[in-house]
Amino acid sequence: MKKPQQKLATTKLSSRFIILALCPVLCPVLCPVLFACKPAGTVASMESSTRTKTNSTLVKGLWLGTNFASQDTIQFVFASMQTLHMNTIYPEYTMAKEHLDDVIAAARNANIRVVLWNQTGIKYLGVPNDSERALYLPCHDADGKYYLDTTNPDARQKVVDLAREMAAVKGISGIQFDDHMGYDTRNLSCISNPEALRAGLTTLSKSIYSAIHEINSNVSVEIASNPYAYANKNFLADWKNWKVDLKSVQTYVPANFSTELSAAQSLGAHAVGLHSSNPKLASQAQIALSQGTGVIVFNWPNAEQKDALASVFKNY
Repeated sequence: MKKPQQKLATTKLSSRFIILALCPVLCPVLCPVLFACKPAGTVASMESSTRTKTNSTLVKGLWLGTNFASQDTIQFVFASMQTLHMNTIYPEYTMAKEHLDDVIAAARNANIRVVLWNQTGIKYLGVPNDSERALYLPCHDADGKYYLDTTNPDARQKVVDLAREMAAVKGISGIQFDDHMGYDTRNLSCISNPEALRAGLTTLSKSIYSAIHEINSNVSVEIASNPYAYANKNFLADWKNWKVDLKSVQTYVPANFSTELSAAQSLGAHAVGLHSSNPKLASQAQIALSQGTGVIVFNWPNAEQKDALASVFKNY
């Protein structure tokens, strides 16, 4: 009786080796059951899940207006962002453009996304030269800024050309315009046809969107404006009807945060902006993130706020 038992054991062993040899092919179906081996991709999926937890798709960002003129500055910025558990930087394009290669390389090493932020929009600080004067409204605001007349196709083209220039930058995730894409009607006495300018801004958004995606279809087109009702009334910025991929809303008044957060979420905003001087910065960031809305901080918070904000961001 020993020999049949040995033969049976040998047969089972041989079968086991045959299945093991076929495991690369059969693994997705049979191996998890027979040998508790992991299907292909399981480890990668687990690693991906871990990365998502520490660097989630929820935006934890920083608007930063600096020229990044030295490597020390660049290293400080990204080391600080990592300490704060941030995942997206918004460098102001016109200030940082001369050093963007270094900024983008440092961001890549820190696993931080780069979204170029344009803070000029349709505004021009100073007096336009005679050859371009017709592209602007005839008056300026209290800060001496002139505004492009978006009813004029040539004026719109100036902003589109800038968008194209930004879209050609390699290694970025997006391009964002802000509340400077609007007319401060309270300080511009020469506006006679606000509806035409409002429509001009909407037309401009469509042209920007097309121009950017013609160059790089993977780059998101973004707007970060004031709360919609305020922006539409005071800045003619009907941004909920603009052609963009992502919307952020600047919720800079702490007392209005709950109302403005709800309004932003109802319009599909993927993030809200909080000012670094906000005494409730960390707690309001916590509220937004817990509801699935990202947070972008304007400039560096102070030391005390940094610690509190880092404690919130590390959990999302």
